[in-house]
Amino acid sequence: MVKAKKYTLQKLDKSNPQVCSFFISDQGCRTGESCRFLHEKKGDVLDDGSSSSAVSSESSSVPSIREEKRCRKKSSNVPKQVSTNNERKRKSSSGSDTRLTDEKPKQRKEKRGTYESMAYSSEDDSSVDTKSSDDDPFLSPEESRTKSKKERRKSQSSEKKDGAGFRDMVLPVTPCRADLTKGKKDKEDSRRSKDKKVKEHKSRTSKDEEVKEDGRRRFQELALPVSPFNAPSKKKSKEIGFPISTPDGKEWLDTVKKTRAHEKFDSIFSFKNKDRTWVKSKPFGAWCSQNPQIIAIDCEMCETVNEKTEKIDGKALCRFTVVNGINMEEVLIDTLVRPRDPITDDRSRINGITKDSLENVHFSLQHAQQFMSALCSDETVIVGHAVHNDLQALKFEHYCVVDSALLFKVRDLENATPSLKDLSASLLGKEMPELHDSVNDAVTALKCCEIYREKDGNVDPIVSSKASKPSLVVHRIPSRVTTDHLYRMFLEYTHVKPEDIPEIVFKNGFGRSELIFKSEEHAVLAFESFKGKFILDKGGFQCKKVYMRNKDYIVVRNTFKTSSNEKQESD
Repeated sequence: MVKAKKYTLQKLDKSNPQVCSFFISDQGCRTGESCRFLHEKKGDVLDDGSSSSAVSSESSSVPSIREEKRCRKKSSNVPKQVSTNNERKRKSSSGSDTRLTDEKPKQRKEKRGTYESMAYSSEDDSSVDTKSSDDDPFLSPEESRTKSKKERRKSQSSEKKDGAGFRDMVLPVTPCRADLTKGKKDKEDSRRSKDKKVKEHKSRTSKDEEVKEDGRRRFQELALPVSPFNAPSKKKSKEIGFPISTPDGKEWLDTVKKTRAHEKFDSIFSFKNKDRTWVKSKPFGAWCSQNPQIIAIDCEMCETVNEKTEKIDGKALCRFTVVNGINMEEVLIDTLVRPRDPITDDRSRINGITKDSLENVHFSLQHAQQFMSALCSDETVIVGHAVHNDLQALKFEHYCVVDSALLFKVRDLENATPSLKDLSASLLGKEMPELHDSVNDAVTALKCCEIYREKDGNVDPIVSSKASKPSLVVHRIPSRVTTDHLYRMFLEYTHVKPEDIPEIVFKNGFGRSELIFKSEEHAVLAFESFKGKFILDKGGFQCKKVYMRNKDYIVVRNTFKTSSNEKQESD
């Protein structure tokens, strides 16, 4: 806090009256005859810079007794640090009061108000002149900024003179290796660096010549702790689950390897839809040494839909059968299975199982998984026809399999897989029934694989009963599309029922399948029923795009002439 100036109140001396300063001014005194000071022109304003003795009742530095009391009350309420514009002007002036006479009336009113409110005079007017303006606590912002800058500069200069400052500071300095010198040092360093480079180049060339003469290289002589690494194979499924721990399993080892060597194995046994509801076969151990090491399975499926997610499951388990592979007459289990979700298509036309027959069934998918986990290890050989469909219905991850659909080839159809019906007719000489029987299907697949194993794979291609029937090729199939989706698509779009839809083979993200129809007229009608104009592919075949809900599409292609093709040729 800055100390306020001290002032003393003075009484009016009646014996020595003073001249009114306002009376001698150009404007005159407003008080008139009631003024207590002399209205006479007495003397001139002094030129020595001292204050004049002329005062007035309007702004008197010697107030009356009543004004003294009034001023005491007011001065008690006035803050100590009070500074008016008039006082600043008095401080900045040479101390003379003669400037009051030259000011305008408005400024005099303001001064009169301040004087009357404060009613004090300085004990030493000369002190106002001698004090520096730097001591004024009410400097303007610009003056205070300049003042603070000057003070900072003075303090910094004083610190430099005293020798204290940055040298005494303790800072976490990290030295830099770079040489920041300039001028002559830079030129000298550049010359030295050039000389060093020349010398190093000469030394390198000489050393290289020596290395060439010795026939050795420097990097070959380094003793480094090298750790070799072999990248894992992408086909992980071919590295696990071979039957090597039991005599019965070893007899089927070559057949398992040939199944896995098929080009379609990785795509159809990838189990892309695998989730947490799936189970996996456990490693081989003493716990399963007494179990059958060869089994044959077959499952019947129906279609269900989840009420919450509205997700369709085209491979919901509804019948589960396991046959002993060593003793084919022993059926380990054969039971109906009740799906968890409501049934939308029981497929009774294929398997003979109706929706009503599953009402009172209590055996569930979890029971089937418990049975397979207790029966199979990762070395148990599971035999079946298109067995990946059965494993997907069971949600059971297993790779030690023998698949009759992958072992045998079809005559005149290089990429086709034989049906179980054709295998039975060609190898066993018996006809398969119209309705699927899971026990019969499991035993038939097992017998066909036995023949393949006994002949060491030297079997003739299977004659397909569908080879003479027309077909439509469906390709660019997304991975989420199943054979059931294709079947419903043809029924809804064309009202033509495919006689058979082989398993979709996926490659590079898309699948391909060849749908078989009863006659050429059925195939032609189905192709023409798809809306839109056809286009010709690179092979000159007619193709049509069938769009899906998410704006994706599949391509349907035929290999024969249609009425639309004939019209195009005539045009």
